[in-house]
This record gives sequence, C-alpha cells and structure tokens, in this order.
Amino acid sequence: MSVTPRNNTSKIMFIILGVLALIAISVFLGFKREPYTTWKEDQSKLTLNKHGHLLALSQFYQQHAPQMKQQAWRTWKADEPPFANQRQHLLFVYDNSNMTTSQFNQLLAWVAQGNHVVMPVSDYVTPETDENPFEKQDDEVFPEAWNQLEVPEEQTANIAAWAKLSFVKRDWEKQPAPLLPQCNDYLNQLDTAEKQIGSKTTLSTKERASLQAVCSQNLSSIALPEGKTVWWLNQYGQEAGFKIEPSKNVLWQSKGAAGSQMVRIQHGQGSVVLVNSMLGLSNPSDPRSPNSDLNRFDHAYLASYLAQDKQEVWFVNRVGTTVQSAPPLWKKLWQFSPLFCGVLLLLFALFVWRSAHRQGVIKQLTRHEDRQLKQYLQAQGEFLWHKQQRVQVLSQLQQQLWQEWQRRIPGLSTFTKTEQLKAIQRIISAPDNDIELWLQALPAKPTTQEWLAYLQAHQHIRNAT
Repeated sequence: MSVTPRNNTSKIMFIILGVLALIAISVFLGFKREPYTTWKEDQSKLTLNKHGHLLALSQFYQQHAPQMKQQAWRTWKADEPPFANQRQHLLFVYDNSNMTTSQFNQLLAWVAQGNHVVMPVSDYVTPETDENPFEKQDDEVFPEAWNQLEVPEEQTANIAAWAKLSFVKRDWEKQPAPLLPQCNDYLNQLDTAEKQIGSKTTLSTKERASLQAVCSQNLSSIALPEGKTVWWLNQYGQEAGFKIEPSKNVLWQSKGAAGSQMVRIQHGQGSVVLVNSMLGLSNPSDPRSPNSDLNRFDHAYLASYLAQDKQEVWFVNRVGTTVQSAPPLWKKLWQFSPLFCGVLLLLFALFVWRSAHRQGVIKQLTRHEDRQLKQYLQAQGEFLWHKQQRVQVLSQLQQQLWQEWQRRIPGLSTFTKTEQLKAIQRIISAPDNDIELWLQALPAKPTTQEWLAYLQAHQHIRNAT
C-alpha cells in the first residue's frame, strides 16, 4: 500500500497554513505600522563593489562626464593599475596606508608624465626598531631554512616628507576656532533632514553650539586659480591640519582654523592632490549625520574641477602590501619537508578512495514503485553472481528440480540414469540434453559457458513443465 498521496496532502496543508500565517502577520503589522521615511544604505552593495567608498564618485562622473572612461581596482597590485605611457589620467586612491616607497616612486614617475592623483596624507610613523624579545625564541622553534623563505617587508612611503608638510594639533580650548556663517547653513540642512523623516527630536541649543564649533574647526576654504572660492569639510575626529613649506610647486591649498587640509602640488607635467581625509569624496551617508561626504559643501564641484580635460579616471580602493612576492604556504611546506607533504597527499588520496569504495554511487529512483518478487530474485542472483557463488545457485536450482520430480515420480532416486531420464520425459517435454545436464553432478567451479548452459537448460525445463 502506498502512502504517497497522504504525504503530499499533508505537505500541501502545511504550505497553505504557512502562507495564511504570513498573511495574518503582515496584516497585523500593517495596522500597527506608522508611515515614515528613513535613510537606507545598502552596505552589501558597497562591500562587494570594487569601487568601495568611491562608488558614488564614479557614478557622479558617469552622469556629468559620460565621455570620460573609467577603471577601478579593489586593490593595488603588481600590475594593477597598469602604469604606462598614459597622459591626462586622474587617479583616486582611497587608502594608501600600506603604500611602500617603491610604489610611491612608481606613482610619481607616472604623474610626471602628465597625470594626476588624489590620495590621503597622514603623519608618518617611524617603524619601531626595538628588539623583539620573542624573536630569539622563534628562531629556536623554527629551523633556519624556514626563516630564509620570509620576504623582508619594504618600508612605508613617507608622503608627508616628500610634500614637505608637517601636521599640527590645535588646542581648541586655548584658541577656539572662529565661527563661520557657512556652518549655520550646514546645520540648517541637518535640521531639514530631521524634519523630512518626521522626527520629533530636535537639536538643543547646546548640541547646535557644539556642532557649529566642530564644523568651524574642520571647515576650510580653497581659493582656486580661476578666482572661485570653494569650501571643504574635513572629517570629524581628524582636526589635525598641516603646514606646508612655501614652494613654487604648490598650486593651491586650503586654509582654515586647523591649518591646511588639502593641497595640490605640481610634479613634472602632472600634479598630486593630498588631502587630510578622503571621506570628503566618499559615498553619501545619512543626511542627518554631520559626517563629511560627497554631498557636503563644494565637494562635488571640486571633484568636477579636478576631472576637467581628463581622458580617463581611475579608482583604487586600497593599496595592498608588498608581501605578495612571498611564496605561498604550500610551497613553504614543500620546501620545509617534502616527506611530510607526500604523507599528507597519500592520506588524502586514501581517504577519498575509501569513501568512494565504501559508499559507492547512490542511484535516485525517478518514481516510487512497488517491488515484485521477480525483482528480488533477480537482485539476489546478481548479488550471488558478484560474490562468485555460482555453485551454490546451481545447487539450489538442482535441489528444487529434484524435489519436484520426486514428488511427481515416486521412487525416482532408486532408478538408474536411463530410467530416470525416461520417467522424467513422460511428465515434461523438455529436450533430452537439458534433462541429462541437471541429472549429472555439478562441476566444482563452473565456467561462464557452463553457467549459461545450466541456466538455459533450467529455463527450458521450467517452460516445459
């Protein structure tokens, strides 16, 4: 008896009940839900996209400068970006904290050809030269051959020293920043964003004064050579501005209460734009947040200004480390101990072979079906055949024939072979050769031809019975 229809009915009932439950929950939440507007930022899209924090800047250029080609790389590698004989290219590097001296020199050579780069600059931290107390202990644990495989790390580039700038931390308690009228408009924009989402909370006088003070500390103006003045908002928490030595190569720089936060330096036929924080060109954040992004002040205008007369714009999310030239771990293990690696491979191959040999191939039935007695007998015969038990099968078949013949011919076992053959021929019309084959003793190890002959004779006898 099959239970498939009953199981299908139960599954359908469970699915219907689940759908009804989801509809009821949705209706209940719909009555309780109040309409509101919120800021939604798809973090997964930003994480998976190779532009990273510069995705909005790329889309801005696609809309306002569609003729300008674009390329983007998630990580600066050995051959990416492909620095060659390009000209009038604009490169944005979001994170260059791992940029080495050789990478920086390669970038400067590319800029000198007539290209331009925008990237952050930070206070240079001298690498620690103190002796590691665990270094000697590590040498005792690991052999010398292993340590020879390590690739020495290259020194990080000192971009601040190249630009001849120094960072200055201001003491705002002793020397407060003058309040700027542009910050009032900025705070009004934050209030408007709060009202647009129907928020009942408003900025208190103390909070507004605090935000205005921080805005004045981080806001700076840039007087462009064309005569226009633009405003740049540095990211909060990075109030440290920098001072740069006067030079004819300085094309323009920002000026604010914290000092300069952006500077453009001519290098060869190109230029290098150094900024205290790249967040001013990053993806727009919550409009209620006081953070700096591409939508604040004149940031979008400045991005458009930097892209004037450029043939192509490139984006690099971060600069990778130089450890890429180090050999991979499997190569280190092979050089350290080939015997150990060979044993691991042998054990893995043995595990795969044993799993496949023990489990075998699982054959899925296309449909449910009831097994017949003939199928079980056929499966049993195939099993015995694979187990090399042909004699046992033939012996069982011969015993079945003898039991049937003795039941129908009393005293058959006392007859001679000739009498037995004649007596059996009276009750069945099978060929004589087939009957004589089963009356004789079975071979100890029947061959394939003998096996097939016995089966064919048995079939003839069964059909004639």
